[in-house]
Amino acid sequence: MAGPAWSQTYVGVPPPVVKSDQAVRTDAPEPPPAARSGLAFTGADIAELVAIGAFGAAAGGLSLRLGRKRPETASPDARSAGAKPA
Repeated sequence: MAGPAWSQTYVGVPPPVVKSDQAVRTDAPEPPPAARSGLAFTGADIAELVAIGAFGAAAGGLSLRLGRKRPETASPDARSAGAKPA
């Protein structure tokens, strides 16, 4: 197994000295501004969202239709009870 990598490779050798007039500061270039953050939004994404919305609306409508109480059918006696006598 290899030993750790030290910043000074030779023992007993002093590090180099840089004078202030030799040092030149350079600024990092600025990255170009992003047009907008996030992922690209394409026509396929819109189609998927429309399909999801249509499916949700259909499922909601079906659940409402199946969840409502059905009116009970009137029995023959109940129909005749409301009839006027002749």
